[in-house]
Amino acid sequence: MIIAPSGSQSAFLRKDRLIKAGLFILVLWLASVLRWYRLSETVLAGFDVWTYLRLVFEWTTHGMRPEGAFAKPGFIMLGVGAGKLLGVSDATLPFLNASLDVINVALVFGLARLAGLAFAPAVTAMCLYACLPAAVLEARSALTHIASLTFVLAAVSLLLLRHRLPLSRIACRYTLVFAASLMAGYAGLTHPTALLWPLLLPVLLVILHRKTLRQPWPLVEELLLYAAGVTTPFFAFALGVKSETLYGYKLLALWRSIFQHGQDAAYMKAGFEISLGKIDHYLGQMFFAHIITPPLVWLFALASAWAVMTATRLYRCGLHQRAIIFALYSDPPALVGLTTLGVLVLGLLIARLNGFEQWFMGDRFFLTLAPVAIMLGVAMLEAPARLLSNSWHNSIMIGVCLVGLAGFWHYFPQYLYTNPPFYKQLRKISRQQDIVVDAKDKVLVFPDAGRHPLTSDYYFSRQDFLTDAHPQNSADLTRFLATNHIRYILFSPVVYLGLTSQEGHPAVLAANDPKVREDLRHQIAFFQNYLEERQASPRLCFKQSWPPQDTDLRPVRLYAIGNHDYTAHLGNSRGRDNAFCLFDLEAKP
Repeated sequence: MIIAPSGSQSAFLRKDRLIKAGLFILVLWLASVLRWYRLSETVLAGFDVWTYLRLVFEWTTHGMRPEGAFAKPGFIMLGVGAGKLLGVSDATLPFLNASLDVINVALVFGLARLAGLAFAPAVTAMCLYACLPAAVLEARSALTHIASLTFVLAAVSLLLLRHRLPLSRIACRYTLVFAASLMAGYAGLTHPTALLWPLLLPVLLVILHRKTLRQPWPLVEELLLYAAGVTTPFFAFALGVKSETLYGYKLLALWRSIFQHGQDAAYMKAGFEISLGKIDHYLGQMFFAHIITPPLVWLFALASAWAVMTATRLYRCGLHQRAIIFALYSDPPALVGLTTLGVLVLGLLIARLNGFEQWFMGDRFFLTLAPVAIMLGVAMLEAPARLLSNSWHNSIMIGVCLVGLAGFWHYFPQYLYTNPPFYKQLRKISRQQDIVVDAKDKVLVFPDAGRHPLTSDYYFSRQDFLTDAHPQNSADLTRFLATNHIRYILFSPVVYLGLTSQEGHPAVLAANDPKVREDLRHQIAFFQNYLEERQASPRLCFKQSWPPQDTDLRPVRLYAIGNHDYTAHLGNSRGRDNAFCLFDLEAKP
């Protein structure tokens, strides 16, 4: 006999559903704002990013040429879809990533619910990922890691959904396994470091198959189905690789382009190597420090301790171990499977990566593990909180969300929302002053080490700016200026420098080299004397006084390996520094 809910109960249920829908939409709105606000101010930098954008333009306008996609064809195809929808511009790929990461936020919620978390903890996990500094930073870039995460989350979610279906729905379960394998395969086609997920996802299938020993054949069938699906994207895309060659060679060429991508000291090893040094570096200084961030790490550690204490108290009260586990967690097999999968991916990724000094590249390789770590941390917090009243339970989850928001505002480079990039600031002020920079009226930048971003920004032609080969005496400089059609001299105390390092040793910023410092000071003194001899005064200055002081020199680490901003990274509180003085050599003293 089914008892229909009373009118008051129905009203309460409707109100409850509306509140839950409102919270879900609120977190999605927060994620959208953090990723989309002033997204047009992002900076495209590095060979990789410009290669992606060039391929997207070529494939959108001239058709697919898969042999030019190298190791990340899945991302290029997504970019083509975005290009056809939005048009191809420098904002196409950042807008694509920002949109995909909002989808990732929703997928984190779905993954948490499928893993047995209640609504409040699932929304909490969703909120923590929405304001995760590393995720927002990458979502505002043009790199491929956010896109690979989307397909990883979709694949894991589909496998957990298959886990929740009854055994009698065989067709639906097989369909979900095949769909998950397609998603996993496409994730591997998007970025090489995501390949560990499609290779290891069968471990999750095995753990979720509770009756493996008694009925192994359904698991064998699903594993075969998974193998067929996960290789389908590679087989399909290989059809277009080097169309004049045999198909076997096409597939081999694609496979090598993916697995041999970056086989040098800066990217990945040919094999696997693990050591305590690598574990400490990648786990402590990368994954915890730059991906999850220390506040969440400590919060999850306290939650784990609280869960252990709660389990111990229940055991002393006479509960059996199995009863304790199911009292604290709704779906222990799913959580065990995700934990095992995450540990395996983390360990093999550390063993596979090379060059610990490359933390500015390596941290984003671990981004796919962030949602799993967040969800498991919230699950540890939910376990003891389930024994509390609803008001205390919800208050704890709200407090966790506030910790996540506070961590975002502390670690995320806020200047991305406030200050325009250097070249946009310079272009804006130049236009206001009717200053035209072109091949006839070039700009010489000092002091510099040949790495200034003005030499690669498309808003100014590379030929319009010179940043190195400075003569060392006044006569040579005068001839140099005339020969190269230089009209303006730009002084900026912000000097962009690279790293010198080797594997197993900490990176050293070039600014720490006394010779580099001395050379930069010499450049400043030389140009200052030259300008004083010509009685030149700045035509305009922005956040900078003239003459400069020695303390004005501010070396900045150059993140040129595809980062969306030359100075943007977690923990960099200085921000975009747009200070400069511009001298017009044709202006009268």
